[in-house]
Amino acid sequence: MDGHIISACEIVKKKAVILIADHNPHIRNLLKREMELAGFQVKLAGNGTEIIDRIRRHEPCDLLIIDPDMPEMTRSGVWDTLQALIPPLPIIIHGFDPRENDHLTQFMNIQFIHKDRQSVERLKGAVCEYFEVIAEI
Repeated sequence: MDGHIISACEIVKKKAVILIADHNPHIRNLLKREMELAGFQVKLAGNGTEIIDRIRRHEPCDLLIIDPDMPEMTRSGVWDTLQALIPPLPIIIHGFDPRENDHLTQFMNIQFIHKDRQSVERLKGAVCEYFEVIAEI
């Protein structure tokens, strides 16, 4: 044994699964790469139907990062399905206009990160902070 003590946060990060949902494949892949480099497992979805399919298949997911401006978001009932989950799935909205999503924060465990050139670092910080809190519980 090399004497390295693994923190609770490191254990949580290695087991944590993040679902990244964005209609832009370049952003999906960028976020996937950055979150994997930070030590997380990542799954991807390109539209609302894919999110619902993953939930219905009971695929493990500890956190959802979602761009709400995706195809099929309203038609597929994604928000209704997410709201009905017990326990609720923590969500980070990675989008352009927080005011468009104010109604969601009233009933869901949601944080908003404004999508811009520096948002990837803020997003990584919010994800790491979330899992550090979980590790302390």
